[in-house]
Amino acid sequence: MHNAVINEYITEPTTQSGTDWVVTMPTKNKYVAVGTGSALPPFQRNFNGTKGACDDILIDFWDREEKKNTTPGGFSPPQPGVTAALCWEANVINFKNPGVFNSTNGNFLDVNSKGFVNGWAQLTFIYSNAKLFGGNTTIVGLLNGLNGIASATSATYSGLPVVGFAAISYNNNVLVVGGKNVQSVYDSSYAHRVKTSIAFPAP
Repeated sequence: MHNAVINEYITEPTTQSGTDWVVTMPTKNKYVAVGTGSALPPFQRNFNGTKGACDDILIDFWDREEKKNTTPGGFSPPQPGVTAALCWEANVINFKNPGVFNSTNGNFLDVNSKGFVNGWAQLTFIYSNAKLFGGNTTIVGLLNGLNGIASATSATYSGLPVVGFAAISYNNNVLVVGGKNVQSVYDSSYAHRVKTSIAFPAP
């Protein structure tokens, strides 16, 4: 369970770079029914046909010098009434069209129009449908920032079950290596960093 996802993006023109984030939500289909209305916790909405089952997010991004966007980030084009949301069990966010994967299910986050080329971004889940787990929960290396094992009668986890990675492409065109022309195109991937919110009952 994570309440935020963090990673890098590169859209450098000189290397023709592009970045796609893959954000997947394992187990989502176990909590979301077909139809309208609210899903079971911790997810927000049920699966409403072509609109998907959307969970609202807040998007912030920075450049390499720590300049931050001044207005909330959103996908282009936005859904009516929604600034930004992840609506599928597997989501792709591309920072430069058409994207690394050229996904038909992609969400375009246009950082370039805001004057950002390279940097890092954070997706925060703003829906607080926290999940309470009870019954002698065992906490390993988390309680009070200490290492070791502690126990609690219950713990409240805020966020969603989220995993994924960023895929970044580079194209240096033709390089001369040992007197021969070599096409220099390569990709890299980086696992998402995350934030976690766990609340324990007062002792």
